[in-house]
Amino acid sequence: MCLPANLRKPLWAYESGISCRCRRRDTLQQGCARYRRAVTLALRMGPSLRAQMGATKADIPWTRDKHLLRMDTDLGTGKTQSPGAEKAVRSADWSPTQRGLKILHLIVRLGAPNTQYNEHCLPLVGKREIAICAFFRDAPLAPPPEITVFEGGGTVRGFLRALGTAFAGRSYDVVHAHAPQTGSLLLLGNLLARRSMTGAVYTVHNCFQNYSLRNQLLLFPVFLAFPRITLCSRSVLESLPRLLRQIGRHKMSIVTNSVDTERVDRVIADLDRRARDGHFTAISVSRLIGRKDPVALMRAFDRAALDDARLVFLGDGELTDELRNQAAALGLGDRITFTGMVARDDVYHWVAEADVYLSTSRGEGLPIAVLEVMACGIPVILSDIPPHREIAEGADFIPLIPPGDVEGFARELRRMQQLTPGERASLGQRCREIVDERFSLWAMHRAYDEVYATITQPKGRKI
Repeated sequence: MCLPANLRKPLWAYESGISCRCRRRDTLQQGCARYRRAVTLALRMGPSLRAQMGATKADIPWTRDKHLLRMDTDLGTGKTQSPGAEKAVRSADWSPTQRGLKILHLIVRLGAPNTQYNEHCLPLVGKREIAICAFFRDAPLAPPPEITVFEGGGTVRGFLRALGTAFAGRSYDVVHAHAPQTGSLLLLGNLLARRSMTGAVYTVHNCFQNYSLRNQLLLFPVFLAFPRITLCSRSVLESLPRLLRQIGRHKMSIVTNSVDTERVDRVIADLDRRARDGHFTAISVSRLIGRKDPVALMRAFDRAALDDARLVFLGDGELTDELRNQAAALGLGDRITFTGMVARDDVYHWVAEADVYLSTSRGEGLPIAVLEVMACGIPVILSDIPPHREIAEGADFIPLIPPGDVEGFARELRRMQQLTPGERASLGQRCREIVDERFSLWAMHRAYDEVYATITQPKGRKI
């Protein structure tokens, strides 16, 4: 069987902007050959990938899915490892079941907005021994001294070298990868160094269809090689092609994304929300890329024809210039603010001073930005996609608008402006209650404790 044309290119060229400026040594070629064989094996294990992607939600009924039930039974809980299954857990109520556990997190970009850094690493300083191996690192970021950082410098060779440095003279109870790129490079690095994959955990942070084709293919050897797979939402499980669910059926569990509400409370505690400028403010927090559909949001804001209102885009991306030009063409230049990338705490400040948050996204995993906005006590208007439906489950006060429905978003904006400040505050408080009850950060870490225990306690081996 011939590999697809995509995989005939060097495997390290999986992202634009990532280059390998090194000579191909024999050992690297041998490792890549083994890696190609792993991908080939994955592709031979069933119908074509495109056919597998045709699976619908009806193919995987949630309450009867035998893979999910087997997954839950493996963890001995009888339910998914979801923070939504229990009341909020505060940091004072949670203590790690294995204090001092050594964990190496593998992430693509170490930066202030990075979810894995903010939810998996920072809150556990002093509770775990945390190390990070990152492909890229944003220069201004200075992690706490308790967190050891290994930088890859933006190249595959650099990342493999950083990975080797991370393992030199050190052992870890858990190595936790958070992206198809870092997961596949851990597999490649371990093949080169003849290290075991024991203790490796991989988390799928996005729905399958949101990945590029190359990253979708990278998930197959990752699912084959990693002993434990976690999914950040039920929507992610439902998005997986049947073949991936079959590969991971005995080792998958769901640990939903969560938000550090204690950090949010600390940051916005000193804000005086009464000292407002009187403008009705709608806000969006996301990358300005096609999948997030910020163009639809701008058109909805224009069509809503709101009096004395403004729109704030928090974030940056490939569509920034196009959006600026469109705002000028619509005569909205003085009513729309583009902040670019801002520090995490500043995001909370901006959000807490807004009246409503909108997400017009066409695809997510389980969006942290939405949860953080709700934690700030701000009402939300969301696109009707599975991850948003999962957040809004049982909350009929959260409007869900079909993606691309400009008039629908405009209608909800007008309705939200017509509410009194007290009515909007009441909706925001109900949003906060959803986060407290179903998306507690410490309930998430309690669930990860159980996942880690399945690979560290039985054999007690480190990698």
